[in-house]
Amino acid sequence: MAATPIYRIAVAGNPNSGKTTLFNGLTGSNQKVGNYPGVTVEKKEGRRHVEGSILHFVDLPGTYSLTTFSLDEVVARNYILEEAPDVILDVIDASNLERNLYLAIQLAEIGVPMVLALNMHDVAEQRGMSIDAEKLSAALGVPVVLTVGHRRESAEELLTVISQVAMGQVSGRPNALRYSADIEPAIEDLLAELQADEGTRMNGQTRWMAVKLLEQDAQAGDRLRKSAREPEGILRRVHEVAMRIEDKLDEEVAMIIAEQRYARASELVREVVRRDARGESMTEKLDKVLCHRVFGLISVAVAVYATFALTFKLADGWAYIPWPGGWQTPVGVCGWFFEDFLVQLFNWLGAGPLRSLIVDGIIAGVGGCWALCRSSSSCSCCWR
Repeated sequence: MAATPIYRIAVAGNPNSGKTTLFNGLTGSNQKVGNYPGVTVEKKEGRRHVEGSILHFVDLPGTYSLTTFSLDEVVARNYILEEAPDVILDVIDASNLERNLYLAIQLAEIGVPMVLALNMHDVAEQRGMSIDAEKLSAALGVPVVLTVGHRRESAEELLTVISQVAMGQVSGRPNALRYSADIEPAIEDLLAELQADEGTRMNGQTRWMAVKLLEQDAQAGDRLRKSAREPEGILRRVHEVAMRIEDKLDEEVAMIIAEQRYARASELVREVVRRDARGESMTEKLDKVLCHRVFGLISVAVAVYATFALTFKLADGWAYIPWPGGWQTPVGVCGWFFEDFLVQLFNWLGAGPLRSLIVDGIIAGVGGCWALCRSSSSCSCCWR
């Protein structure tokens, strides 16, 4: 009897995209939790039987990019590159499509078959966004499934599509981004160098390696030194090509490549997203002001000033609260709470160690600190 085939599925995505919720829905209770080898980052795995095969899911740490700055990003990228999963399931927050597509564009460069889950599409619809999943699928060359993770909506459809891609019944080979006329020829040049080297030709990630080397990615350089037969010659060629581009465009190659990825993500959003007559939500309108490069700074300064001003005004008796027996300042109300209310509240305990701990220990300690703050002219806390 033939063994049941097992396909490894790497679940990637931005933080807060609903990735882990969707992972839980796909795997149910068939999960185990551990750590990735050599690091303290949590590793969650789960399995599902689908159409005579086993899908073994690995929930990667959430990451915005494959340019590794944090340990989570290192773990996610290394797993995809070294463990060679059969399929990458990229979970995308449909309500923040442009930001999430940046990672999808990077994943496409690795060349591993992909499936995109446009998660939380219900939130996108509430914000007046309608996403053409078929058009996005055609543009990226991978299947796209609309999901709502917390309701397990379309979970079975997603499992079927992943299984079909893993078994080769449906194509999931992504279309890698073609860069500008200044960048793409340089990538092709480096690609030829890598393919000519027997060590790098065998790993099947030559285009991704060419792009990352051109970005001056240090870990890509280390990976090249471990796999290539003549790494130093390739690295010298990378340096020459990068310097030529930077001298011409007067900008770092890594920044140019990042800008073109963002431009492609923005272009895709314009192609596949349609907004209804409701227009922008209140949140989006506020974001335009609060996250503006000028007005955002002003908003932060005003908020900080208002917080400190309000704190000192309240402490100085600027505001009064109607209270039994007369008007009280907020400071007076807090004093009553610690010195009278809490003590009376716990009197029902009666004499004993528990009452002593709460009344004479915790309440008296906090209340004593409170009294000192109110009376001491040398106190440095915000109430003075």
